[in-house]
Amino acid sequence: MKTLRLQKAALRQYLYRSLATMVSMALMVIHLSSGYALAAKTTLAWDPPVNSDGSLFTAFSGYKLYVGTASGSYSQTIDVGNTTSYLVNNLADGATYYFAVTDYDSSGNRSGYSNEVSKSFPFVYTLTATANPGGTIAPVGGDSTSSATNGSTTITSVSITKGSTVSCSITPNSGFSITGVTVDGVSVGSVGSYTFTNVTANHAITASFAAITYSITASAGSGGSISPAGTATVNSGAGQSYAITPASGYRIADVTVDGVSVGSVGSYTFTNVTANHAVSAMFATLPTRINVALAANGGVATASSVYASGNFPIAAVNDGGRIGKNWGKGGNDSGWNDNTSNVWPDWA
Repeated sequence: MKTLRLQKAALRQYLYRSLATMVSMALMVIHLSSGYALAAKTTLAWDPPVNSDGSLFTAFSGYKLYVGTASGSYSQTIDVGNTTSYLVNNLADGATYYFAVTDYDSSGNRSGYSNEVSKSFPFVYTLTATANPGGTIAPVGGDSTSSATNGSTTITSVSITKGSTVSCSITPNSGFSITGVTVDGVSVGSVGSYTFTNVTANHAITASFAAITYSITASAGSGGSISPAGTATVNSGAGQSYAITPASGYRIADVTVDGVSVGSVGSYTFTNVTANHAVSAMFATLPTRINVALAANGGVATASSVYASGNFPIAAVNDGGRIGKNWGKGGNDSGWNDNTSNVWPDWA
């Protein structure tokens, strides 16, 4: 970094000595806040004084820093002590400042001014970007950016030099969508980006998001139930389970999902839902089971077999043409002998 030197008349034991001033980081300016006066600050640094032969001059007590808004005319004097750098606060945006330094000894004698340096501070404004839960706002183009969180809400503050442009990218999280964006309290729609151009004031942008949802409609025919029944709302990527239960005397005949059979299952689970769905359960009555006694013509039925309703060999069951005769449980009814324990009425 270049150092400028300015020689001054000797005040004490040396013919000439100089006090050089330089600005660290090319007169680095840090803006504390935007859009208001007294918003800027800057750090200045300088070299210690030297004698005419180049050796360091040590017979001094400290330095004074001079600040003004006109070259060579300083309205503020700061005694910074025996240090070679100083942070100057409370500088107004939109102004140009001039700086110089002198050293002084214990008797109050001081050197002449160092070389003068200057720095202009442009007007700076603040963009406040608020991303509600479910997404982010990413501003690009500001001078400096800081972020903070309030619960699940992220608030980003961006310092913007007057006349600059800042673009904001609005991105929903997975499974969410943008529901609205406002700029300075006015809706601009569910946009994915917004650009502030030629900024001359403070601004605010807020993005809101919502989970993407889908509907699953569950229905059941007579003879049973499905739970949960009706229409369920499911977040994108989530799941939903269903239980299918037949009523007494019924069985599950079939279950369809989006119109396609998945069999006579007792449960079904949707996973990673990314579309609307429908699930439907159908039921049928259980078959009647009948004990049928089989005997040759004229014989006595001494054993029985179990058949489903409609499947028993009625034509082979006879005793002298007595087809259709009812007999009692485990007893003897007109020559029929059934020694089994029946659950339903037996017919032959």
